[in-house]
This record gives sequence, C-alpha cells and structure tokens, in this order.
Amino acid sequence: MEQAALGQNDQNAFPGNVDNRYNQVSVFQPVKAQYVKVVPVSWNNHICVRWSVLVGSGDELLPASTECQEVGIGSNSGGRKTVYLDKKFECPMKVSKANWLGGDSYDDTFEIMSNKDTIVVTRTDSPGSGWGMNLRVKCCTA
Repeated sequence: MEQAALGQNDQNAFPGNVDNRYNQVSVFQPVKAQYVKVVPVSWNNHICVRWSVLVGSGDELLPASTECQEVGIGSNSGGRKTVYLDKKFECPMKVSKANWLGGDSYDDTFEIMSNKDTIVVTRTDSPGSGWGMNLRVKCCTA
C-alpha cells in the first residue's frame, strides 16, 4: 500500500482558514492509502482542526454533476508555465507523481495557482528548473 505523505511538511501542507467565520477546504486527487494522518504544522492562539476523509476509489466520490477534463501542461525550461483553462474547472493545488496523469515516476513536485482563466504551474522541488515530461493533470468543476 502506498503511503500518502500529504501535509507532513511545508511543501505538502494545506492552508488553513484565517478567521473563524469561513471554512478552508483543501481537496487533493485521490490516493491509495491504508492510513491517513493529519499533522497540524502551525496555529494561532490555540490548536483546533476539523477534517474528514472520503473513502472509495475516487471518481465515484465526485458529485454526479461534476465534469472533469485532462489538462495538458506539457514541458517547460524555466520552472514556471502559464496555461489557459476554462475558469469553471479547478485543478489540484499540489501536483506530484501521486496525482499527475501518465506513467512518469520522477520526483518532481509542482504548485498550481489559478488566476481567472489561466493556471500558473511552478516547479517546487527545484525552483527555476524546468521539466522534460509532458505534464498532465485532471481538473474538475466544483
């Protein structure tokens, strides 16, 4: 069984909410794991966390109205790439071999930031370095 190392260090940490009126929802692509461990890495005043895990193979957990598409990001030589995407789709915020599409097994990691109708993909394991693989991710409607 593969171990899911999500949220165990700053590179894989999910952002929390910044005030108690709003929830922060962090969603990641399904991973196969026997156990899930949540480790808070920082807090203000006092520690408090609420979380849930959806169990299943992945696609059946999406609402019936969810539409997904494969987004081709491709390769890059400068460590950052902008890709145009219909703003109705949301892509994973963190990308690695655990959730990119295809059989590549590199140890590269990426961050995806959404900005209106574009996403900006940045390599995080080696900032400023490009990547040679044809990077692809699955993005879905909320």
